[in-house]
Amino acid sequence: MATTPDKHTEPSKIGNMPVAQSTHLHNNTFDSDELDNSMPQRIKALRHGLGMSAATLDRQAGFTLGTTGRLERGDQRIYSSHLFHISSVTGMTIGYFYMTDIDIQNSPAAHSEELEKQQFLQAYITIKDPRLKRDVFELIETLANSDGGVKL
Repeated sequence: MATTPDKHTEPSKIGNMPVAQSTHLHNNTFDSDELDNSMPQRIKALRHGLGMSAATLDRQAGFTLGTTGRLERGDQRIYSSHLFHISSVTGMTIGYFYMTDIDIQNSPAAHSEELEKQQFLQAYITIKDPRLKRDVFELIETLANSDGGVKL
């Protein structure tokens, strides 16, 4: 009589190739529940930090009306495409949304850089005069290029 292998002691195989077993890592560096709960808060904090209404973010990100509110309340699942569009509109890196509180504590410089970007964008967005806004952009572009940066 043939015995079947115990799933708990022998790794699964497809053909001759082993298949990784799923494991649940319980450490302080990654907790999907914490991440799922903090991401809507980060979107809202970023939007507020930029002085942007939910309707404005919806429009600029190409979302249907009300999407930002649903994302921030947790009524709608946040997909990578949402983060991509929000990042494109705000100038924030997608990594910002995935930072945990531990990441921020361990890397205050990264958090400081993100905060600096938010403050800069907020100030830039509030410039009403289109000519002045263009002049500021050209100044920043010139400064970035003179420091060996890439052309904007």
